[in-house]
This record gives sequence, structure tokens and C-alpha cells, in this order.
Amino acid sequence: MKYINTVALIACIILSNVCYAQDKNAPDDSKKESKNKAPKANAGDDIKAFPGGTISINGDGSVDPEGERIQYVWSFPPSLIFEDNYKYHKSDRVKIHKNPNDNSIESVETYTRAFLLDVPEFVPVGSKYEIGLVVKDPDGLSSKDSFILEIIMPEYDQISDKEGDDIIKVEDVIAVKRAVKNLVQTNYYERPFQPELGCGIRELLFENFTPMTKVFLEKKIQEVLLNYEPRIDLESVKVDDDPDNNRLVVDIYFYVVGSPGPQQVTTFLQRLR
Repeated sequence: MKYINTVALIACIILSNVCYAQDKNAPDDSKKESKNKAPKANAGDDIKAFPGGTISINGDGSVDPEGERIQYVWSFPPSLIFEDNYKYHKSDRVKIHKNPNDNSIESVETYTRAFLLDVPEFVPVGSKYEIGLVVKDPDGLSSKDSFILEIIMPEYDQISDKEGDDIIKVEDVIAVKRAVKNLVQTNYYERPFQPELGCGIRELLFENFTPMTKVFLEKKIQEVLLNYEPRIDLESVKVDDDPDNNRLVVDIYFYVVGSPGPQQVTTFLQRLR
């Protein structure tokens, strides 16, 4: 009996040594995971833009060493970019500044590498804003970068109109774009002494968005622009539903009279009770 116990003890010792050797030679997953490197953020070059202009935010230069999908988190200073200045993607997450007097965008989390932003008309010329970018990989590793947005004085657009040699300023194009957006946002009876001015489409915002509703809304917007904005040659109006953000997206394509470049205005009609 004593002999059997001794043999069993020796067998256990040999087995434990074998297991220890196997564990020692086994690959270390923690070391394998630690080889994952953080993605490299690239927010792009500094940008100069004039009030009311459109800029392209582009993180396309950002890369992940392992080729994994990365998330882009853009951050903005207060009172710079507002919800109307940004066209949402369904998967985007938007955070608003906490200041109750400032409903501007604080950050945008997106998987879209690049998108367009409209610079508000009221930003002061000469001001500079730092816009930050953080890129993250699926494991949570990240890096950051930023670029400077500088607001500059609009330059003169050297264009001759049909009746003479009048110079059309970029400021004039901005004013026209602002007027187009205001017309779409204006409801009947909102303007003193001009009760008929506006689209009067807000009562339709809570109707089911059907192909017929889409055509009707586009026609109403076309009518008000043709009747009240003689400074544009209207090309088309496109209305799309954005149920994720409880609103309609209106894209208007046109030419400013005397200007050869096509223009686009995007505005949003929010469903608010």
C-alpha cells in the first residue's frame, strides 16, 4: 500500500511539472493584446473661411496600424457650430454645450471620415478657433490632433452681370443664401405687414412622410422662392425625411443671378410640439 502511494505521488509531481511547462510555453494573450497600437489622428491642415461659408472637416489622414475601423470625435468651441450648420448621419452622436444660453454643438462622434459644415454669418472676422479630433479604435486606444479655423474677410468675386460691369461680392451671395433659408423657415403671418410671406409648411411636418407629401412640400418651397426671391435662378428643391432626428432635411440648389457658380442651401425643419 505504501508503495502504491509513493508511485501516485511521483506521478502527480511529474504531471504538475508537465502542466507547468505547457503553461510556460503557451502564448501570452496579454502580451499579444499589448501589441495593438493606437490609431494616429490627423485633423488636416488649418482652414481659412469667411462668415457664411462652407468648410470640409476631414479626418481622412487618420490611420489605424492594424487597419481596424476607427471612430472620429470632433470637438468644437462654444457658439461656433449649431445644429442647423451640420447635416447628420444616422449613426452620428451629437453633444450640445451645457451652457443654457448656448445651444451650439460641443462634439460629434461619427464613423464618417469627412463632412461639410456651414460657418455662421455672425462669427467675427479675424477670430480663430481650434477644432479638435480624437480617433479611437475598437479597443479604446486613441490619439488626438487639431486644426485652426480662421475667419477671414470675404474677397470680391470678380464677376460681371448681364447689364453692366457691376462686381458681385461674396457678401451678396451670403446674403442671398441667408434669405433663401429664412424664406423656407418662415411661416405665414410671421412677418408684420407681409402675412402671405413664407412657406406655410410647418403644419405638414407631423403628417406621414409619403411620396405625395414629399412632392407637395418641394412644390410649396419652389413657389415661395420663385415668388419672393428674384435674385436666384432656382434649379431644384429636395426634401427628405430624417426620422432619427425627428425632422425634415431641405436641400435647395440654385444660381445667384450674375454669378456663375452653383449654390446650395441645406436647412432643417424640426418637428417640435
